[in-house]
Amino acid sequence: MGEDEQKKVVEMMEEGEEDDEETPTHLPFAPSMEVSLPGVSTTVDPGYIISLIRKLLPHQSKQDNFYDSNLHDMTSAEESTLKAGEKSAEDTSLSSWSDEITSKLEKFHTNDGRWGDSKHSGVIVVEEVWEDCGCIIWDLAANKNHAKFMVENFLLDVITMTLVVSKSARVTEICLGIMGNLACHDVLSNTIISTAGLVQTIVFHLNVNDPACLCELFRLLSVSLRGKDFIPWVEALHPDYALQRILWIAENTLNIQLLEKVLELLLVIVSQEEVANNILPSLIHLGVSDLLVSLLSSEMSKQREEHNPERIPILDLILQSIEVLSTTNQYSGQILSNKELWTRLSEIVKHPDKDEVSICCGSSMVIIANILMDDSDVALELYQDLPFFYGVLEILPFVTNDSLARGALWSILSEFLLQIQKNANSASSLEPYIYALTEKAYDMGDQLEDLFIGDHSEDLNDTKIAVSFSEYSHNLTRMGSILEQWKSRCISPEGSKPTVDVEKVESLLGYCSKYTSYM
Repeated sequence: MGEDEQKKVVEMMEEGEEDDEETPTHLPFAPSMEVSLPGVSTTVDPGYIISLIRKLLPHQSKQDNFYDSNLHDMTSAEESTLKAGEKSAEDTSLSSWSDEITSKLEKFHTNDGRWGDSKHSGVIVVEEVWEDCGCIIWDLAANKNHAKFMVENFLLDVITMTLVVSKSARVTEICLGIMGNLACHDVLSNTIISTAGLVQTIVFHLNVNDPACLCELFRLLSVSLRGKDFIPWVEALHPDYALQRILWIAENTLNIQLLEKVLELLLVIVSQEEVANNILPSLIHLGVSDLLVSLLSSEMSKQREEHNPERIPILDLILQSIEVLSTTNQYSGQILSNKELWTRLSEIVKHPDKDEVSICCGSSMVIIANILMDDSDVALELYQDLPFFYGVLEILPFVTNDSLARGALWSILSEFLLQIQKNANSASSLEPYIYALTEKAYDMGDQLEDLFIGDHSEDLNDTKIAVSFSEYSHNLTRMGSILEQWKSRCISPEGSKPTVDVEKVESLLGYCSKYTSYM
């Protein structure tokens, strides 16, 4: 930018300030135009961003009673964990730390005639001003270039200081929200975990009781545990008191958004293999399996009473976590043996409005299939439960695009068909099952066509899916045998007039014959 252009920018900005004399003085200056400096990747005025960061500095916070003594009531174990990553008192005091960062920030200038305003220096930042600036930074942190620029200019140090001293729930929420956005950028993950005391300070905020703060905290933890530099976060969460607090919040919160966020965190913990290897044994010991089943029962009860669509994602998150545990060899037995789980899964399968619980159907099928593999005696109980059989068939359209759930559903049908072959010895005993199958014949036909010759036919090259195709073929052969058995008995002299549409039976037999030939 040439000298003339710089003068022109200054004049434009001064004119803008004159026009906006009535603007409240507590609000931060907005950038007058996009400016790009050499070596700076952000397109927002860098001086403006720096001024925002400076306004977040908690100047003289200790002396002015900005420190929250209640927040820092901790056990000796918690205190030692938190102090492990913090600077010692001998190294620097909070105020000198703040002055040091301020000094470094003041080295940055843009020649815009405005940067360098230090009227807040040495004064407690008013929460209203802090909130205005913090929210702007929160938004800017969602952009990778802006986020990198702010981190390069000591934002993480400022956030760390503020989290340590803040007694304002809103200030804490904004800090955690900013960190949640920063953590979304993998390029910053190493810098975040390398900032002294930051990870431990963040995890310590599990002790706060404000729902909005906890929502942002759990969002931040979920993002961080998914990232490449997850190990320090795992280590910070590993102590039992941290995990107990997470489980306690999940069990006791009445806030829907907070419950959703804590369940998202639990799902990340159990589903990320390297994270689960470190944390899951402790969670199992602390009773996470029983807690998830208890939450499932609670949500099903609330759904029966309220029919609140906002609670369905919560139900889905619970089922996804249970699904993961049900496929974990070391811990599956504990959760699959829970009788309450089977009762609640049956309610989902028999739910009269499958559209309402559609997102829960896939996980339910996988869990049920795993239960059947774990306990063969359940299969006989299933055979005697016709509404359950109808419910499984009604789920067919909802798992078409989910290969795992689709395979699980057909595995469940396989158990039904086996029990039907073993126990249904007359046309009358076969008829309810034949009726259910023929009513869903077109759904089965559409799914089989899509599976064998449609959009999912390329899955034949997948070894795991190919095994399932073999099972599909076996199921279709068994289904065709049952249909032929019913046909021969229903037209015999002893047979009464069938209530089943024979044309539909023939159509289903056609599907069985057609798709069995593909194998």
